[in-house]
Amino acid sequence: MSVPRNPPVCSKCFKVNHTKYNCPEGRELINLDPQYTVRSSTEMCYNCAEDGHKRENCPLPPNPPEFQSALRRKGVEAKRRAGVIPGFKKDGLEEQKRLQRQQWQKEGRNIPLLLIEKELDDVMIWLEEFKRKTMSLRALRILQSEQDDDDAVVISRQTEVKAAEAELRFFLPRIKEIMNIAKGRRCDLNYLEVSFLESYVGSIEEIRTELVNFIMPEARSLANN
Repeated sequence: MSVPRNPPVCSKCFKVNHTKYNCPEGRELINLDPQYTVRSSTEMCYNCAEDGHKRENCPLPPNPPEFQSALRRKGVEAKRRAGVIPGFKKDGLEEQKRLQRQQWQKEGRNIPLLLIEKELDDVMIWLEEFKRKTMSLRALRILQSEQDDDDAVVISRQTEVKAAEAELRFFLPRIKEIMNIAKGRRCDLNYLEVSFLESYVGSIEEIRTELVNFIMPEARSLANN
C-alpha cells in the first residue's frame, strides 16, 4: 500500500502540481492576495548580457568571446563612473588650498596647523637642496684655490647659487609669517597632543637653524633681518 504524498506547491504562484522551476507564470510573483501582484525585472541572459531571454535560450554559443564577462565589465564601468568626480584636476587642489588660506587670512581666522606643517615640509625640502648647492660651491672654490683648474664649472655653480639666493628672498617673508602664526596659536591648541606641539615648535627652530648655518655667507644677513 503506497503512502499518499502531498502534491508539490509552487513558491512563485502558490499553486499545486508544479514547482517554481516549471511555473507557467514564468517570473511573475503573485502574492496570496491578488492586489499585491508584483512583477520582477526583465529577464536577462547571463551568457551575452542581453535582455529578453535566459542563458539556456541564448542564441549564442556558451561564453562567446565577444560577450565574455560582459556583466563584469558593465559592473566595473558603473563603479568607475560612480567614483569619478567630473572635471576634477589634481593640480587644482593646491590652488584651492591657497585660495582657502587667503580667505581665512582676510577673515582674521587662524590657519589650521596641518596646512602650515605642509608648508614647513616644503621649505625644509627646499633648504636641503639649497644646502647641497652651497656646500658644493664651497668645495669647488677650495679645489680651485688648490689647483689651477678651469673655473667654468665654478662660475656655473655660482650662477645656480645666486638664483637660489634670489629664491631665498622670496621664501623668507613666508617663513617668518609661518613662525608668527605658530607662536600666536600655541595657546589655542589645547586639543592637540603635547608631543605633536613640541615636535611642531621644534620644526620651526630647525628652519631657523637651517637658514643660519647652511646658507651662503652673502645671504646670511637676509636670514638675520
